[in-house]
Amino acid sequence: RQSSVTRSWMPKQAVLLSTVLAAVLLVILTMRNASSVALTKSLFLPPKPGMAAVTPAQISVSSEYAPSGQRKGTGSYENTSAASTRPTNASHRKQPPAPEREINAVFTALPGLADQSVALEINDTSDASIPTGENYEYSAPRSLAGYSRFVDGASGGPAVIGVQQALAAHRRNCAHSFRVGDRGDMKDVMRPIFKGLRLCEVREADQAADVQWTRPWADPVAFFRRNAIAVGSIVNSIGGLPQQVGVKPSLASLQLQCFKRFGYHPLKALPPGTPHCQFTKRAFQLERSGDNLQMQYRAFRNYNMHLFKANASQLPHQIWILKSRNGFNQVGIHMYSLPLSDVESDQSMSRWLSQRVPQGEWVFQEYIMSPMTFKGHKFDLRVWSIVTSLDPLRMHLLGTGIPKVSSWRYKNDPEYAKNQCIHVLFPGTSECYFSKNPLAEILKPYPQRTDEAFWYENMDPVGESFWRNRAWPTVEHRLSELMLLARDAILHIDHQIKRKGLRYKRVFFLQPDFVFDSEGNGHMVEVNTNGYMIGNLHSAFFNVYDFQVAVVKLMGAHGYPKKRLYKEKLRLKISAFCKSHSCPGAFPREIAELVHEEMHASLGWYRIFPRVADYPASDARGYMNKFLSTPEWRSSFTPLDELMLKWLETRWWPKHVRDSNNTVHVYADN
Repeated sequence: RQSSVTRSWMPKQAVLLSTVLAAVLLVILTMRNASSVALTKSLFLPPKPGMAAVTPAQISVSSEYAPSGQRKGTGSYENTSAASTRPTNASHRKQPPAPEREINAVFTALPGLADQSVALEINDTSDASIPTGENYEYSAPRSLAGYSRFVDGASGGPAVIGVQQALAAHRRNCAHSFRVGDRGDMKDVMRPIFKGLRLCEVREADQAADVQWTRPWADPVAFFRRNAIAVGSIVNSIGGLPQQVGVKPSLASLQLQCFKRFGYHPLKALPPGTPHCQFTKRAFQLERSGDNLQMQYRAFRNYNMHLFKANASQLPHQIWILKSRNGFNQVGIHMYSLPLSDVESDQSMSRWLSQRVPQGEWVFQEYIMSPMTFKGHKFDLRVWSIVTSLDPLRMHLLGTGIPKVSSWRYKNDPEYAKNQCIHVLFPGTSECYFSKNPLAEILKPYPQRTDEAFWYENMDPVGESFWRNRAWPTVEHRLSELMLLARDAILHIDHQIKRKGLRYKRVFFLQPDFVFDSEGNGHMVEVNTNGYMIGNLHSAFFNVYDFQVAVVKLMGAHGYPKKRLYKEKLRLKISAFCKSHSCPGAFPREIAELVHEEMHASLGWYRIFPRVADYPASDARGYMNKFLSTPEWRSSFTPLDELMLKWLETRWWPKHVRDSNNTVHVYADN
């Protein structure tokens, strides 16, 4: 009897099951068509039940500087796909509770821009259009009209992150949310910083956050994950930048690109006195496998012959640093002394190389033989910079370097060439500290920053004026030069993100190491791009925690709270400017973002690009004039760079003052 009941029920069950499966399949296909995105399943994170998917077709823009002329209602980027089945206008949706209305606030377009209305739509959402790798052949827009379909790369929070999560954050008195990666510094340093700014942590993998601070994204595809990146959010990654500047051969490769731009011979020394392509010292790549050594050794020999001829101090040798291409934190570094006798012939040069280069892939980098010193000790500086936009390019710099000073007095004699306590280990190991060598001299007190009298008075060359007006401006210049070069190959990624309507802010934390020659010229040794934040881990040497809090504020993690003091006046100023300069629809937000960053700078953080060209090109501080007056550099400026310079030339800022700590205070009567 039981089997007959089962047999009679199975056809009905099968019909019902097949009907359900067909309905589920239909819903899935409809959703896929509505988003018009065909990304790899592993990169497409589904929303939790009750949480809206974050796509331009469904999310209202939370920013008071919305582009004008948005299609079918203000505040919503519309997906114009005919297959879209969801409402795209904020007015079509049911009115949410009051706290959600605060979080999803929609602001009207800027007045006076209606005649410049632009339809912001998603041009292409196919996998084939997602860029991969560097692209020097990419043709960027040559006029402002070419940006008409780009969205901005500004923050605009609180971002829309789903009703349930947003209301929960509101109840916990949090205005914004954050997510950090699993690395130790992210959990132990960045998490407390975000919580100290009253951000709530998001731990669920399928929930978007207003701020994501993780390991830099290596794959460009990661920047196109619509459901993993909230509208108006901030992520600490810029597509392609780690690969362009962060591996050992990067600086040498970019320098060769610079040589090509200026017509310099790639295997010869730079022309005497040129201010260009000086952001690093010469380097040569080489690889050894068994007895086979691959290197342009004749070019290496010729370059060394040039160094010996130009050597005013008549040193009997030149030091070269051998670094592993994949090395980190001074691991795998070797110092070698190259005497003149080994440069005199191809045979002697080849023999010298074969006796010193181990198996593997390496970079030989020129060593500065006559560096600036602090109390007679060699040093290098860890410099902190943050890129807050790629196009238009915006960069900020911490006004103090983090000194790493040798515990031994400097000597460049051949017998000390391999002494890492002098040349490499800064501040040093226990072997350096407890040595009986007469060169060992522990610095007490140890210099913690480079913007105070203790630093200025113990430098050689000495003096505040030399440091502030001659040496430090070369850091600003070299970093700007580096980014203009690096941007060429990765600009296509940034532009494709904006063409696809993905509106969020991408920032990148750069940590280059600089050394200075005796004339005050800064040169990058390498650029660290892992985003590692040390907090107060080495507070006896570097007390930098507050600087890290300051950069998080500058990038907008806490939503720029001071903007309420000047928001209305800024809106009017941008409106008037854009009416007379034909701004692309998304550009007002870029101007606003620059102003917000400026008004929320603190503890010595300041903008180095773009800047008004206030100093002549002959002055070390006049690097903007050098760029603008040199066609080879001016060609790297995008139309948005040029337009932002015009905005800066208006010299309008909210009323403010910088205090003795170089922190901006905005007046209440703006």
